[in-house]
Parts: sequence; C-alpha cells; structure tokens
Amino acid sequence: LQTDYGDQDAYMGARKGAILCEDSSLRIETITSENPEYDIGSASAVLADAAQHYPPGTVFLILVNPGAVVSDPIVLHTKNDLYFVGYDNGCLDAAARQFGVESVRIVSNAHKECNRAEAVGNAFTWLAPTAAWIARAADAGKAFSEVGGLKAKYDFKLPEPNAATLVNGRLRGEVSQFDRFGNVRTNIPADLVRQSG
Repeated sequence: LQTDYGDQDAYMGARKGAILCEDSSLRIETITSENPEYDIGSASAVLADAAQHYPPGTVFLILVNPGAVVSDPIVLHTKNDLYFVGYDNGCLDAAARQFGVESVRIVSNAHKECNRAEAVGNAFTWLAPTAAWIARAADAGKAFSEVGGLKAKYDFKLPEPNAATLVNGRLRGEVSQFDRFGNVRTNIPADLVRQSG
C-alpha cells in the first residue's frame, strides 16, 4: 500500500479496512503513506524503486490522485509477475517502464466491492477490494482476468525521461526524486558515472 494520506487522519486505516473486509487473513505492508501530496512523479518513482525488491505475485495498491481527478481504476500486470492496482493517472508509469507490461485491465466488476465500505470514491469501492481480490486468490492470474476488460495497451501519462548521456566528460541526466536524507535519485546509471572518471 502506497499513499499520500499520511498517518494523522482515518484514511490509511479505512483503506486497510476495505482490504481486510475482503479477507481478514491478508497481510498488508506499507511502502509509504508519506508520498508528497498529489505528486504523481514522485509516487511513480518510489513505487517502482520499492517494487523491484518484492517477490513475483505481489499486489501493490497505490492511491495518489491529485484533486480527485477522475481516472480509470486499472490493474497493471507486469512481465515480472507483479500486480499494480491504482488510478490510470501516471502513478504506474515507472513500474510499467521498468518491469514491462504484460497486460492491463480496467476495473469494472462492481460485485467485487466490499459491502462494509462506504462509497467514498473508487479507493473504497473499487481499488482496495480489487487488490484484495487478487491477493487472496489461489490463482492470481485468474482473479486478474475477472476484474474487468482488457485495455488495448498501457498509455503512459508521464514523459519518458531523456536518456542519460556523457558528453565531453560531463554527465547529463534527469532527477526523479530527492529523499529526506538529501540523496538525489537520477536516471544516470553507475557505469556511466564510472566512464566519466
């Protein structure tokens, strides 16, 4: 679970409850609840960076949606067998680029809704129960196939980063994130840094 909700309000607890009402035995891990508010670029980078350390079959639920913009709720299945449930607003872009897109489905099966969750946006009635539906299934691929119709392709919302380059001994790349320790994450690979001397 990754959000920009923070931990001071009921939002995180309510989302966890919406997952657990589908199956109370599910284990919920939190990547972060402190994503910068409404920052899709940061959310996308953090999600992909964390997701590479999880085993195949893991289901990720990401809830960062600026101004409650209406975007389709989708599930992205990547080539390394990870499932990403979220809004089709760019939050899944870095994961799609990094792991490759196996297929994408638009969440549309209302009968998978958690009947104890109030209808407060798609996060309660669509996304959290859908993530739980896939996570609890004996066959995640079959559960994925039942969440809704296939999307023809994944449409990237965030611009693709320019490739890092080394020209005349100078490195050029793009910054994707600053963390609270003062570290800067870029798209400049270590081998290019070594080449630069």
